[in-house]
Amino acid sequence: MASGLFFHLRLAAWFALVLAAAPQSPLGQAASDHPRHEPPQVPLDTTESVGETNHAAVVARAWTLLEDAMKDPKPESRINAVTALGMLRHSERAAAGVEKALSDPDRDVRLAAVDAAATMKSLRLVPALRKALDDPAADISFTAS
Repeated sequence: MASGLFFHLRLAAWFALVLAAAPQSPLGQAASDHPRHEPPQVPLDTTESVGETNHAAVVARAWTLLEDAMKDPKPESRINAVTALGMLRHSERAAAGVEKALSDPDRDVRLAAVDAAATMKSLRLVPALRKALDDPAADISFTAS
């Protein structure tokens, strides 16, 4: 079950990253002009699919999924969400989510947030990572270093 949730969160992160830039992307235009190309049909709810809706709606739905998972009471969901956010390297919105996760009450979520921050390499996260050096959990302070 958790691996299925992680897949959906990674897919949401991919949509947020790729589809936000797709209208300006020459690669996206070339792929859509290809005669064999058919857009993937990923249901967003009971009536919409990626091929029938605009990119802004897909991106908004992807961010909603990620943000809802970050608020989930289950640590596994928050770990999966922060890991997915870490893949969005140049997103200030994702960096804000990772920064918030660095102060999560659950040790495993904080550890995942340190890993995500390292993947993102965002200067915004440096002060929060410095705080993580003083984390009471030794593995978090070691990973943050």
